Amino acid sequence: MNESFLIDLAMKTVIWVDEEKELKIEKFTDGYIKFQGKKGLIQTSKGWLKDIPVSFKIDRISGRFYAISDFVKTDRIGTCEKMILF
Repeated sequence: MNESFLIDLAMKTVIWVDEEKELKIEKFTDGYIKFQGKKGLIQTSKGWLKDIPVSFKIDRISGRFYAISDFVKTDRIGTCEKMILF
């Protein structure tokens, strides 16, 4: 699954493009960015789940992307791709 985020460090906000939501950055350091939101719909092996709370952490050094939820377990770590917008 791919998710898209637009991060505005000056305003300390994140736009979750796929969910059309604006999120506040909870913690911002030289090493990482943390924020959280709710995924509207997730398909699992047990069916569809709605409004799942998810915490996100982006490691600014390695580019690793972590999505953590108590409702949906995953052992995968994603990677961030830096895109440039004009």
